[in-house]
Amino acid sequence: MSGADKPLISMIIPIYQVESWLPECIDSVLAQDYPNLEVILVDDASTDGSRFIARAYADQNARVTLLTHAVNRGLGPARNTGTVAASGDFVFYLDSDDFLTTPTAISSLVVAARTHACTVVVGSCEALLPDGSRQEFDRRYDRDLGGMPGEIMRGEAAYWATWGRPDGTWLPIRASGILIERSFLIRTGLNFPPGEHEDLCFTPFLFHQSDGVYYEQEIVLTYRRREQSLSNLPWTAARIRRYAALWEHIRANLDRFDLHAATGDTAIKFVESMTYKLRANGTDDACDDDIVTAVSAILRDVDRIADPPLFRYAMDLMREVLTPFFPTMAMSQAFHRLFPREALIMYYRTRLNDAGMADLFPETAADGPWAPDVLVLCDFALRERAARNAAVSDSAISANAAAAAAATREMMWETRLQAAETRAKQAQIHHAALLSSHSWRITAPLRELARLARGGTVRRNS
Repeated sequence: MSGADKPLISMIIPIYQVESWLPECIDSVLAQDYPNLEVILVDDASTDGSRFIARAYADQNARVTLLTHAVNRGLGPARNTGTVAASGDFVFYLDSDDFLTTPTAISSLVVAARTHACTVVVGSCEALLPDGSRQEFDRRYDRDLGGMPGEIMRGEAAYWATWGRPDGTWLPIRASGILIERSFLIRTGLNFPPGEHEDLCFTPFLFHQSDGVYYEQEIVLTYRRREQSLSNLPWTAARIRRYAALWEHIRANLDRFDLHAATGDTAIKFVESMTYKLRANGTDDACDDDIVTAVSAILRDVDRIADPPLFRYAMDLMREVLTPFFPTMAMSQAFHRLFPREALIMYYRTRLNDAGMADLFPETAADGPWAPDVLVLCDFALRERAARNAAVSDSAISANAAAAAAATREMMWETRLQAAETRAKQAQIHHAALLSSHSWRITAPLRELARLARGGTVRRNS
């Protein structure tokens, strides 16, 4: 690559409490075979030795600059600070506990940007486990979700690829490890909000606005998987509230970039993403009310469903994980009212058919005045059939927990196993409580559903 082909790259590295990993991160940048770099370190008010380490690098290398925050503001605002200070032709965000995998990482991304004339190049990532072994990361998602390294995506296809829809394609949603043309980034006006999961408000819209997003096959980023990192800890009520607050940023960007038609499916995917993390991590304190409030506030913006496979996938997960947080008949009905009725009718008709109970779908009652009650009944009936088929009991739960233990032990996340056991027991209690609810006479959901399918009417308790 000639001198004229070596645009200046601004490497932006936010720093907070990473004294154990920061030297490896910075060293991986300074070891690059690409010479035209400026390294912008942004210390977000660390209280360990991180700032001292960063200052030493800045004092010893003219390419390194240290910026500091007087108070801790979060990863997103630290990235914003670095972006404002950047003067390069491209910017590259790198989290300070991760590192560049090879000395050719940046040069390979620059070559890809020039070769394919793309304003965004996504570098591939691997994972470094706590025991020092390495594990596939992006390649695993490529196989499972349809990632296509070596290809270019644009517009709404690139937007939806970051969210990872069923039967779609996939692109990493992280901002770290991505080369972005700075003038293009400035034109979008995008920045990062405070709080965790800030990439959800940034990357999908960046990709949507790009004239081309190239997915580079080469592994350029090594992501350090830490047992006590925030992404692996149980969710607290405060974290749930912070996550819900991100929806306002996402909804504003949907309006700003004329993606109004995508609002409903994006809200579904946003809640599904939270639900997946709740299932994986569990919760560590009483946060039922916060979960209900967050889910209800976000799903109220679902005015239409444009992607039925996405809705079916998300609804399956939400029914599995979220229903214990809606423990009364009235709350279950309110949960179902958050979705367009035609989408629910299609969903339950499909799921009853999948369970071999197509003849039990109450076509007339499902579209009548008692529709919310009837659709909740479909949910109950599916649960009853699943319980019968699986012969759910305490011993079965123990067997399932043992299987979960084998899967989670490999990643050494014992708290996830405990959360799985708790959720399984909650689901049984929830189901029993709903069936004995005084607000509706349903002691045998399958039998009641069959009666409605034959033209019967909903029977309310007096």
